[in-house]
Amino acid sequence: MRFSKSNAADVAVTIVACAAAASLFFLFLRDLSSSLPGEKSGRVGSIVFRKNAATRKFDGSLRWLRLANGSSVFSGDTVRTSSRSEAAVVFDDGSSLDVFENSMLKLDFPGDERVISLSSGSLRVSGTSSARRVVQAGSSRVEIAPDSDVSFDGDGDRLVLDVLSGSVVVTGANGHAETIGANGEGVIDVSRGEVSARSFELMPIFPARGDSLVSPNGKKEIEFRVSASPDFFASSGEGVPRIEIASDARFTAVIGSEPLSRRGDVTFGATASLEPGSWFWRAVSGSGEKSPAMGFSFSISEIPRQTVPVEGASVAYRSILPTVRFFWAESLGAAGYTLELARNPDGSGEVRRVRATTPFVAIPALSDGPWYWRVRAEYAGRETEVPGASPFRSFAVTQAEAMPAPAPIVPLDGTLYETGRAESGMVFSWARMPEASSYVVRFFSDIEGRDEIGAIETKTPTVNVRASQVPALSEKGFHRWSVSWVDAEGTVSPPSEIRTVTGVESASSLRATFPPEGFVSSADAVSSIRFSWRGASLGRAKIFFVPAGTDGDGKAREIERESSVDSASGLDIPAGVWSWFVRTPNADGTTFQETEPRVLRVVAALPAPKILEPASRSEIVAFFGDTIRISWESVADADHYEFLAYGPEKPDAPIASDARIDGTTYSLPVSGSGQYRFSVRAAAEPGLTSTRIAGLAAEGSVTVSQFERLTLVSPKEGSRVDGLTAWRNGIRLSWSSADEPDAVTYDVRRDGKKYPVAVSRVGTSRDGVSRSITLARLPSGSYTWTVRAEKNGMDVSPSVPSRFTVLPVPPLPAPTAVSPEARASLGPEYFLRENALTFAWEAVKGADSYSFRLITADRRRVVYVADRVEGTSVSIRDLSILDRGSYVWEVTAFAAKGDSSPARSGKRSSASFSIVLPPLTAPERAGTGTFYGK
Repeated sequence: MRFSKSNAADVAVTIVACAAAASLFFLFLRDLSSSLPGEKSGRVGSIVFRKNAATRKFDGSLRWLRLANGSSVFSGDTVRTSSRSEAAVVFDDGSSLDVFENSMLKLDFPGDERVISLSSGSLRVSGTSSARRVVQAGSSRVEIAPDSDVSFDGDGDRLVLDVLSGSVVVTGANGHAETIGANGEGVIDVSRGEVSARSFELMPIFPARGDSLVSPNGKKEIEFRVSASPDFFASSGEGVPRIEIASDARFTAVIGSEPLSRRGDVTFGATASLEPGSWFWRAVSGSGEKSPAMGFSFSISEIPRQTVPVEGASVAYRSILPTVRFFWAESLGAAGYTLELARNPDGSGEVRRVRATTPFVAIPALSDGPWYWRVRAEYAGRETEVPGASPFRSFAVTQAEAMPAPAPIVPLDGTLYETGRAESGMVFSWARMPEASSYVVRFFSDIEGRDEIGAIETKTPTVNVRASQVPALSEKGFHRWSVSWVDAEGTVSPPSEIRTVTGVESASSLRATFPPEGFVSSADAVSSIRFSWRGASLGRAKIFFVPAGTDGDGKAREIERESSVDSASGLDIPAGVWSWFVRTPNADGTTFQETEPRVLRVVAALPAPKILEPASRSEIVAFFGDTIRISWESVADADHYEFLAYGPEKPDAPIASDARIDGTTYSLPVSGSGQYRFSVRAAAEPGLTSTRIAGLAAEGSVTVSQFERLTLVSPKEGSRVDGLTAWRNGIRLSWSSADEPDAVTYDVRRDGKKYPVAVSRVGTSRDGVSRSITLARLPSGSYTWTVRAEKNGMDVSPSVPSRFTVLPVPPLPAPTAVSPEARASLGPEYFLRENALTFAWEAVKGADSYSFRLITADRRRVVYVADRVEGTSVSIRDLSILDRGSYVWEVTAFAAKGDSSPARSGKRSSASFSIVLPPLTAPERAGTGTFYGK
């Protein structure tokens, strides 16, 4: 870095940073050196864990270090226990210090004085010590006499001490000393340095505060011991001294009370049976005085149960003596374990004993030959009934000549997996090799194992391999794998057998293709159905048929087809409703792929339809040409019906045969009187959803009495009749009948309204029966007509009426204009010559009058009108109605006279002409001048 003169601040910051770094490094070195016990702070004892572990901090250090069970303790150490942790410091002179949960204390042993500074928590000082023992609490000191047993319980600024045996001297901050003997209790106000003391008639001494009792049995008869004050037996108590047991320190619920009996000069005793757990107890004198409460724990433990090595195990090695690992189940409450190794089954010839704080231990370099081992649990509690040692179990250390190949476990050979899920990993595992320090899994693209495509090294006999580690696993196809193991000497074993795993694109790709959902097959055609699917992995597939409505467990008709890639045929499936699906199994027998189930209905034959009409063996009356309506109920799965009928003339020859009727009705024509037989059967032709299925026939019969209806003969249906002909000649309505009716009436309607029948003529047959009538002078319109007739009470009228149309009468032709000529111009010469304007036209045949009209050319004004003109001309004599300009004259013919023709109007004819006159001027005078008259 280059500094400029203007960058003095940067230089100063850099110098300060370097100095700070150097200071921190110096502090680190000092803390590191202070973390190790120096020559001036020697060992004072060792620590034994009762529950869990403890930590310690060396004098002057800032770091807390985790202690190992059995670690040395040095003067200046600060020891700390956490929740559910307890430890005991065993001093070298034989005395001990019990440290309970959530406690912290410092050990300071200058000269022959042992100072224990209690910061928080609870502890107990016991045993005989030649040195003076002091417990420091703030500014107060507690000097403990030799052969004394004292418990301390700190709660904030309050420290309570109970003297179980011996005595203590408590000195407060003011220098006042208080001696407390056995059965005494002192309370120290740590913040103020004040001390108060009192003595009790009775003081619990066993179990004492923090004791852990262990029993190998289900229940424990615990012997409680209480010390009495020297003058207790000299006094006369009113009651019987007793002990009280509770599950909490406040004794809110006393669960047991036992009387005390005298056991010695100054002791009492009582026996109580307790379940495992944490308990509190106290002594109550006859006068009701209650001693301090003591809390203790009681647990059930068992002999350690050995697990590894198993009985008769063999530990092999090649050149380096092996390290044998021993495992056993934990014993509740045990502070440690002792592993004993012997050469003989009775434990003689013992060569090694190893202590452990965990339920496992590793012993290196065990020599060849047989070995016998057992485990004994160790307990740190007082008055503990130790369960004992486990029985000896044998194993042998042998030198192996060759490394065996490991045995693969999963995946099995031929296992299928989805390539899309390869990145999430596939588990590979094999049998554990006791001597293996590591394993190597190799992957190959060929079955011989020469083309390696990936390798994974692992410490455990199982590994989850992802596609990112072996990219080839993300591709579909065959992949091979094998595993070898490596021992502690670095020797690689022969590879295991090569197994194959197969990658497929997707497990959801398997799908059924035929037959479709809801397919229906006849029982005799189901064996010809080819059940097909797509997406089966490597052709391994099984097809299942399960009765519909069941889960199929143990009921499925399983048909395995591993030789066929995508189909199966020739299956014998009985009639019923089935749910079928295809399943691809994996190598381990589990389901890898499975299609959605499809419903298949197998029917023996379609049922016979139920005939609805006519009723069986019924009798009906019908007319010739009528039909008999035959109907039946539809049949499920049928797509058409077959119909066959026989008539009365030829009972063995069908009169109707229809092989395909889509509906459920048939109209059978009546060809005569007699019995008609018919049959109907359902059928289903092969299609997309079914095979051909034949049905059972339903038969029926009906007896017919036939009548013939009258037939309308003329006019023919839809005839169109000229209007003049209908008016002049009338229209003849005729009909015919095989049997003469009993009564006949006519019904004629014009334009939908009833038309009165005006008969001009009546025609009769040779036998005198009327066969026709003639209707005269019919006006134009649309007509319908029929005949109402009866025969023996039966209506034999025609089934439908007949229709004909009378056309309108055509109009008369337009008259031809004669004069004035078309577009004629009439000037002064015409009007000087004629005294009238005459209009003439040619006569129209059949007309008896004409209508005349004269209008201006612009049709704004009618000049002259003449109606009912019987001639063929009209003359206008009053010429004053005329003026110069253009005119149009119109003539229409009429025929209104006579009875032979209807009134007719004609077409209108028109012609134009113009009147041309010179303009009017003023008359000229004869001369000029003035004329006078008389």
